[in-house]
Amino acid sequence: MWIKYTDSEVNKFHPICEIALNNALNIMNKNSDYRVAHHQYAGSLEMDFVIENRITKQILCVIEIKRTPNDVQSTRFQYQAMSYVQQLYYKLERPYYLITNLEYAFSFRYDSSMPQPYQQILSPGLIEIARFRDYVSQQEYIDILTDFFRDYLVNIFNNEYDYLLTLKDFSLLAELIKDNPTKWKTNIAVSLYEYIRGSFSSVSRNDLRDVRAFRNDISRICFEGHKVNFSQIFTYDKEYYDEQVIARGQLLIDLYRFASVNISGSMVSDILHTIVSSGNEHQGEVATDKELGKIVALLAKVAVRNFDTDSIICDPAAGSGNLLESAIQVFDLSPIQIFANDVNRQYSELLSLRFGLNFPKVISLCNSPRIETMNITGLQKSDFQKVKVVLLNPPYVAGINSVDRKQDLVASLMYNFDKDSKLNIGQAGLELVFLEYITNLVDTGTIISCIMPKQLLVSRGPESQAFRHFLINDFGLKIVFNYPGTGLFDSVTKDTFVLVGNIGVHSETVKFVSSLVEVSDLDADELFNSMNEDLSLTNKYKSIGIGLEALQMESGALSNLVEEGWRFANSELVDAIDFCEQNLFNFKGAFQLSDFLDDLVSYRGKIGNQGASDLLFFNSSSKYTDFYSLYSTLAEAGIPALRNSDSLDNVLISSGDSRFLDWGSDDSIDVSNAVITNYLKVPMISGRQAKKQKNVSDIVKIVKKSKNQITKKNSLIIPRDLRVKGRVFINLEDMYLSTNFVVIEVNDYRKAVIVGSWMTSVFYQLICEISAKDNEGTRKMEVADLKSTYIINPDLINHEVFLELESALTNTEFINLQTPQVRDVDIIWAKLIFGDSYEEKLEYANNLLGYVGTKRNS
Repeated sequence: MWIKYTDSEVNKFHPICEIALNNALNIMNKNSDYRVAHHQYAGSLEMDFVIENRITKQILCVIEIKRTPNDVQSTRFQYQAMSYVQQLYYKLERPYYLITNLEYAFSFRYDSSMPQPYQQILSPGLIEIARFRDYVSQQEYIDILTDFFRDYLVNIFNNEYDYLLTLKDFSLLAELIKDNPTKWKTNIAVSLYEYIRGSFSSVSRNDLRDVRAFRNDISRICFEGHKVNFSQIFTYDKEYYDEQVIARGQLLIDLYRFASVNISGSMVSDILHTIVSSGNEHQGEVATDKELGKIVALLAKVAVRNFDTDSIICDPAAGSGNLLESAIQVFDLSPIQIFANDVNRQYSELLSLRFGLNFPKVISLCNSPRIETMNITGLQKSDFQKVKVVLLNPPYVAGINSVDRKQDLVASLMYNFDKDSKLNIGQAGLELVFLEYITNLVDTGTIISCIMPKQLLVSRGPESQAFRHFLINDFGLKIVFNYPGTGLFDSVTKDTFVLVGNIGVHSETVKFVSSLVEVSDLDADELFNSMNEDLSLTNKYKSIGIGLEALQMESGALSNLVEEGWRFANSELVDAIDFCEQNLFNFKGAFQLSDFLDDLVSYRGKIGNQGASDLLFFNSSSKYTDFYSLYSTLAEAGIPALRNSDSLDNVLISSGDSRFLDWGSDDSIDVSNAVITNYLKVPMISGRQAKKQKNVSDIVKIVKKSKNQITKKNSLIIPRDLRVKGRVFINLEDMYLSTNFVVIEVNDYRKAVIVGSWMTSVFYQLICEISAKDNEGTRKMEVADLKSTYIINPDLINHEVFLELESALTNTEFINLQTPQVRDVDIIWAKLIFGDSYEEKLEYANNLLGYVGTKRNS
């Protein structure tokens, strides 16, 4: 075949499209006025093609190319194409955009008053251009494609269009009734009945009568629909349905017609999921990216053995159904091989529609997916007897916000399996205990391919250490897949890995695979093919395909690194890790900061930990300006305080960004009470904890405790979260510090200057990049992370070098972690460590820091 869906989008699909577009302009005699431009930018976004006016440089339309029909119908890709037009809005000659895989196409016209892509779809909806399989000649197909583009461009030049408003009206209806369970069940049943009937008509299936034959009798409509299954939509119970429904005639006509040319239920399911999950993202209800879903399924296929027609794939937290829909294609599943569960009952209809219309010709009562709406603690081990593969994107909910849900899982773990939880530790997120429970439901040897937060593999916290032990000893970890988080899970900020395990089966080795390109640009089929080859991997990354590299680690070695974290899992850090290990950690004067701290006090800043930060850090919030102005004299007489670091650009500081009031003795609190009383009168700021929860007495207790928590001068002050600048401070006066900092009380000016200058250097900042946790683009370090870093023994520094370092600190700027420039402090340390080769090593360290800093922040 002259073209396949697995061919390169850029190298195969793009050239064919470009030829056809140019042909169309030539036929229309528009080629002298307009040109086809490839890979143009809309802001920072790269578009596939645009038709550009040669004189005005304005854009007539945007064309986005994908490889498969499913990609054309992907809601995510439609949003992506729309975003290009939004970015270009003032450069547009016409606001049209098209998404096509050269077989099928959706055309759109941007209108800011209709902000969703499905509202901007133009008639007739999904267009079938031609099928690759029906043509043996590429040139013959290009001729067909040329005709399509010519007709498309004629309509744009004439500005002739009709919006296909079907899904807009449907979404408005769903939004209106989503909080009324009875009306939801009733109206969704009628609407989806006609949608299913339209889909069936396109495959010449006439099982269902016209909905109008039932004269708005919902029980008869459900009975008819249930004959071909879709039981989650059509299982009738008068308790949950209205007796009669007033069908919106035109809406039903539009749904039928739309489905007749758009068989898939994916777009409608995506709309319903968006509506149902809106506002519940913090409870973990976020749709899985479809391209990532395919990778999750493919990696499971790499790991599974003996998967046959009796085997079942399950997603116990199915949500939108994207993971299982990906598995349908990857595993070539039949309906009875699908088992979906989600506790949110409103997802059952969209799951039934999505999966059922993947099999429009064969879906029936005896050949249909199993869909449940149970809490996972209600599922039994017997439910998983034939399940060979579990695909999972568990609900991500912070530990503090999921106490009750975790306790339910922990109690059920003991009740059903007589086991204590290994992962319900500290502030463990819900996703950890959720996965742990699933591993106890399934049989030994079941493959689980799941999406989990990246920090769990690299963080040094007790929760992460417990999870890494669990992966080796219980999960049977086989594959770790790392990828850039850009463009995924817009409602969730956590970066993620895909983890594949063989439950209860110990694996001697684990493959770590890293994608150097975004998931949307990754050739998933090449990944699958590469993983099935004999890769002869070692513990060093090597290329295994375009944009892919991998290494292999023995599980024993991973066990030894549980406390430290598996930082090499992020291949982008490997060169930096190697440089630090070979050049810095082995330097004769280097030792871990934990050794330096044996006789010193280190802690996280304490002020504001119990609230009232805007009061304790006087003059630190612009929203309290009027309140602060009442006590400006008191503030001037106060003690230096540091709440945030962004406004300070010097290492040596005598004052912070705010003041801590002199509250007087514990017995003289008249003035204090007046200040606190007025503070509590300031209206609550949105997003902050309500002040009505604290009274004057509560605040007085906080103030009294905070007074005794001053940080002594000559301490090292390290921000816990950094993004762009490598800030480190030495306080020359006693100072009050917020919880945003880690503090090391050195109590010795000379040692503080030496260690502080090292900490500002490119070398130490590089060590921090490989030691810290990537927290959604910021570099986060706690006391434990800092203790693992390396410093140079200050006792080895003579007085002459000390004076050089002191002078350098006085004049230095904090290093930019993305575009580092060589400074005097870097040169001094480079000469001390590397001697004559200092320039080469310094340049290399600078390049490494710029690379990892940019990657982290991208």
